[in-house]
Amino acid sequence: MKKYWRPGVLLVLILLTIGTYYVQAANSTSKLPQYYIKKISGNENEIKDLVINGFYSANQRLEVSKNGTDYGNDRSLVEQIMGAGYFDSTIKELQQKYRNFMRGKRMEDSLYEDDRLLAYAGVKDQHDENSGGRVYTFNIDVLNKKSENKITFESQLKDSHRYYMVSVQDVQYIDRELKVLTSNYMNGNSSDEEFHVYTFDIPAKKLIGDQTLFSNEKAPADMKLHHQIVNSENHIKPNKYIVFKNYLTKKTEEDIPSGKSSFSFYDYMDDSTGELNIPKDVLENQSNEIEPYYEESDIYLGQILKDQLKISAVNLSNGKLDNEVVLPHKNGEGDSIQTWSIFAGGKSYLLFKQGNDLGGETPVYDLYAADLDTQSIVYHGELKEKGNKDSRLKQLELYGLKIK
Repeated sequence: MKKYWRPGVLLVLILLTIGTYYVQAANSTSKLPQYYIKKISGNENEIKDLVINGFYSANQRLEVSKNGTDYGNDRSLVEQIMGAGYFDSTIKELQQKYRNFMRGKRMEDSLYEDDRLLAYAGVKDQHDENSGGRVYTFNIDVLNKKSENKITFESQLKDSHRYYMVSVQDVQYIDRELKVLTSNYMNGNSSDEEFHVYTFDIPAKKLIGDQTLFSNEKAPADMKLHHQIVNSENHIKPNKYIVFKNYLTKKTEEDIPSGKSSFSFYDYMDDSTGELNIPKDVLENQSNEIEPYYEESDIYLGQILKDQLKISAVNLSNGKLDNEVVLPHKNGEGDSIQTWSIFAGGKSYLLFKQGNDLGGETPVYDLYAADLDTQSIVYHGELKEKGNKDSRLKQLELYGLKIK
């Protein structure tokens, strides 16, 4: 019996550790502020899948939804260690369905899924002792869902020495070819970025194409041209386009856009690029407070007017205005306004923060959901702290919205 005492003691210690963890987590969470969304008008089902992401007091991550506040401490010990508690819901679902294939795959930008296939394209980098630079290698995995057959191979990037970082931004599968969009940051200048579309022949297991986007575009001598990928609802699914916002900055002030921006696209089907035809008034009045967004056939752009915010849905293929919806927009003198937005299923979700943080005011958060098809506001709520204190709203730092 003596040989069994050590495993027994170890088991007891493990159980005590886990028990202590959950007790401490429960005590810690109980002391944290509980934020919630107070309904002012509309149907709460309109925001049932909406999540507000942020931090309390700079270091305590949280999510707020119609069900209240969810802190990281509410997660299991395994999720806390692995970080699984903060994975996108899409990733969680894929991990449950395709556990073996999804092992080690956590970035939505690197994945593609349709009815038949699940595909992954990742980039690993290694130090090259001979050149002193980096060597980048693509890892390609394609799973046939029905047969469960998997094709796996690697392909080294030949001109690796030109880049100090290569990052996958989107993956699409078309006619037995995997198209991988990457942003490549150039050696020698950290602000120089190239967008590439690498094409892989999946049955042949090899790289067959490398297209550099926007290679012919030039900027004035004292300016720098930037291309920013426009967010989409879920680009893990098949998409015909990837959309870019284009803007100029002065070389001495690269964070400050100069002049009005434009929008362009890359068509995965025919490997072409082009400029989107946006109505002139929408393009000239677009607000930098509202991040552009696209889903399926439309791009959504925001315009802040005197006391209103207008959301316009512009058709990607013909540039015509499909729909518009107008929301109230508080903009009192001396107030600081922040805006977070997301678009999904023909609806726009906007969260406004009003209040001067530097002045010590308690901020006011207004949440709106608007239906682009009916051109109406379907929900209005306010982010509050339970107990009607709202004093700890000042310690709330938000960074975005997402749809579960």
